[in-house]
Amino acid sequence: MGNGTKDVFLLAKLEYKRFYLDFLFQYYQYQDGKSILFRDTYIPENKVVHAIGEVGCLLNPITQLVVFSSLDARITASNSLKLYGNLGLKTALFPNYHVY
Repeated sequence: MGNGTKDVFLLAKLEYKRFYLDFLFQYYQYQDGKSILFRDTYIPENKVVHAIGEVGCLLNPITQLVVFSSLDARITASNSLKLYGNLGLKTALFPNYHVY
C-alpha cells in the first residue's frame, strides 16, 4: 500500500468434487507519518484485520455457474467489527478477483 505500511496476505482454496471453500485473510499495520498515500485530513486505522470466507457448489461446469455464500469480516484497531454476508450466483462471465 505504500511507505510505512506492513501487510500480510493469505489465500487458501479447498475443493472436493463440485464443492469448494475459499478463504482470504489480510492484516495491515500503518505507521503514522511515513506514508505518502494519506493526507493529514484522513486518519486511517492503525491496524486492520480483514477476512473473507466463501463456500459454494459448482452447478454447471460449462458456464462455471456457482451458487455461493460468503461472510466478510473487518476488525479495526478501535475494535470496530463489521460483518457482511452474501448469498448468490456467479459465473465465469464476471470473474471474482481480490485486487488490492
